[in-house]
Amino acid sequence: MITAIARAWAAQFWPVGMQLTFLIILVYAISFCFRRFPARCRYLLWLLVLIRLAIPTAIRSPWGIGQYLEHFFVGALQWVLGSGARTPYAQSTAKMAVETQYWLGMDNSALLLWLAWLSGIFSFSTLIVARSVRFCHKAQGLLPVVRPDVVSMVHRMTARLGLRSKIRLLQADGASDIAFPLVHGLVRPMIILPAGMAAGWTASDLEPVVLHELIHVKRRDCLVNLVQMAVQVLYFYHPMVWLANRAIRQERELACDDDVVRLCGGCPTGYVHSLVQAAEGAVCQKRQRLLGIAMAERFSNLGRRIHRMMHPSYNANDRYGFITLWAVIVLGLFCVGVSCSKRENSEIFAVGNGVTAPVPLAQPLPSYTDEARTARAEGIVLLQAVVRKDGTVSRIKVLKGVGYGLDESAVNTLATKWRFKPGTRKGIPVDVQANIEVNFKLY
Repeated sequence: MITAIARAWAAQFWPVGMQLTFLIILVYAISFCFRRFPARCRYLLWLLVLIRLAIPTAIRSPWGIGQYLEHFFVGALQWVLGSGARTPYAQSTAKMAVETQYWLGMDNSALLLWLAWLSGIFSFSTLIVARSVRFCHKAQGLLPVVRPDVVSMVHRMTARLGLRSKIRLLQADGASDIAFPLVHGLVRPMIILPAGMAAGWTASDLEPVVLHELIHVKRRDCLVNLVQMAVQVLYFYHPMVWLANRAIRQERELACDDDVVRLCGGCPTGYVHSLVQAAEGAVCQKRQRLLGIAMAERFSNLGRRIHRMMHPSYNANDRYGFITLWAVIVLGLFCVGVSCSKRENSEIFAVGNGVTAPVPLAQPLPSYTDEARTARAEGIVLLQAVVRKDGTVSRIKVLKGVGYGLDESAVNTLATKWRFKPGTRKGIPVDVQANIEVNFKLY
């Protein structure tokens, strides 16, 4: 049972990884081309990528071209490693990317890789849970902000945004490593301000800062961040997923900046002044690593955000409104569809005319039955079967049997334990019908 689960997971490992790589690269390119568009459009595009990441299986579509990325990768690997040489080592190394997915189909390899993946998930999950518990423990000891002008301002901003949940405004103590404002919590959201900001800033300076965090609450960004962490744990081994999560966080902050500027009358000067004050107060503090949504998750990004808002061409308003959003949704769905693999052709080929024969990778011996041992039966069982693209075997038929229960033993072993490097047509794996001999011999 465990081996079957591991084999099913391993069959998805390679195609899922290639599809996600293609999708993230494609969305990065589109985001760069649309860098002059409103940040919420790019953020929505990346949210569609996050939804795709939450589906841990390969997707196929009629217009998918994801499989061509795999062929390109293999060809590039062959050119780099082979350098044009046709030595056996260069050829075998260049085909590593293709043969990996068939190696994953072998029971021992699939089980070991699956266990390594589970170990990584357990390690990352333990780290996140430990940080979450430690942060919640610290948050329980924080004091609420009781300044009447600030409390009144928060109530006014909450009503303006139409938030129904009660927002708790807390201040960190002086020894805390919280350098920037942040929001935390799904059911009972809280906004935590650094100690110096809560005590020394005026209500007018705090207003855009608190508004930024309230917008996070309104858009349920803490929930999005939770999904991001789950996806990061699921694909901890995939560097492109780490880059995608980073892009989502960056675009989320830019989208919040635009909303703050728009709600503050379209002029970013006051908001930029508050960001500069926050940076000055945080420059001597240790960079925080918290599970909440912080105003500046990376200190280095704060300068780029300020520069963006102070650029003469900056405009927080979206001139096209819902037309732009619908265009982004259509474009994002198109990217997801294109990054998928094309629907498989169910055609079964015969060896010859450009179709290569499958090559066995794992051939465990079938078990002898007691009846065959008593009769000292020997011989060759000739089977006809279809070797699939993933190296598994199906549609097994006995052409020539030996009897004594050996025919059934051969069929069962071939179906459950044998693995093949599949046959190819023009370099692409295809389903191939082949005759397979299983030799029974007493020693």
